[in-house]
Amino acid sequence: MSDLKPGREVAKIAKALRAIDKKLPAQLRKDIRAAATPIVAKAKANARSLPVRSTDANKIRAAVARGVGVQVKTGKNARIRIVTRMPEKSEAIIPRGFDSPKGFRHPVFGNSDIWVSQIPEKSDWFFNAVKSEAPFAIAEVKLVLRNAAKYVAKNGKNKV
Repeated sequence: MSDLKPGREVAKIAKALRAIDKKLPAQLRKDIRAAATPIVAKAKANARSLPVRSTDANKIRAAVARGVGVQVKTGKNARIRIVTRMPEKSEAIIPRGFDSPKGFRHPVFGNSDIWVSQIPEKSDWFFNAVKSEAPFAIAEVKLVLRNAAKYVAKNGKNKV
């Protein structure tokens, strides 16, 4: 079997699994999500270790860490993404701002008349985690896909 590439292969295998049992693509997503967990764990740890100067900043740091997750889609537009979310839409820029050496601008306590630039003391919390853990996660995802393809070849009506 050739080296599997996430993307088209994910969609192809998910479709073949669905033909065997409609619940199998959900298991595939769960297994892929588990394979990407080291990236999420490293990003969360990095976010929690960002330098802070106040308890409010500590709460923001914790919210950034809580918002890191994995998004797996196995349909036509199959993809695996490591994402960040914040509780409030207005806070969506914070994770990216903390990851950039340029920082970000924001209103002081929501007052749109007064803006400040927030420059992080330490940046690269997110992309550093992705860069360092991605090779291991990719290898794990490929293993999950190979195992799923073997399952389809053994139990399925179609070959992958």
